[in-house]
Amino acid sequence: MSTENKSQAVVIPPSVKGLVDIDPWLEPHVEELAYRRKLADDWIVKLNDTEGGILKFADSYKTLGLHVQKDNSITYKEYAPNAVHATLFGDFNNWQHDTHPMKKDDFGFFHIVVPPNADGSPAIPHNSRVKIFLTLPDGQILES
Repeated sequence: MSTENKSQAVVIPPSVKGLVDIDPWLEPHVEELAYRRKLADDWIVKLNDTEGGILKFADSYKTLGLHVQKDNSITYKEYAPNAVHATLFGDFNNWQHDTHPMKKDDFGFFHIVVPPNADGSPAIPHNSRVKIFLTLPDGQILES
């Protein structure tokens, strides 16, 4: 670095000033830090606007996937925004891929509630194998 550059004051964006005050060795990287901070802030705004906040988004594991309810029904929720159709199948329905279609909401989540068996036991017992068929807009079917 030339001596004339050393004498120029570096403008530190307010979004990262506190960080650079703590660790001056970060000063040469303020532009990148400010860029990354803006990306993070943009995501926080997006999560607040669309998901009810970052904490609610972080709790999505409580609703995504398979969950046994108190009445032994099974809820299943999957995020597949590009799919146009989804079905749940596996051991519990003799691998028939058309008996348990899932409903898609406006945010790209597919969900289904599988009621308990007549005897009250879960329709999908523990250690069952399950899969989903996802149909894409072009008609391609993915099995996962």
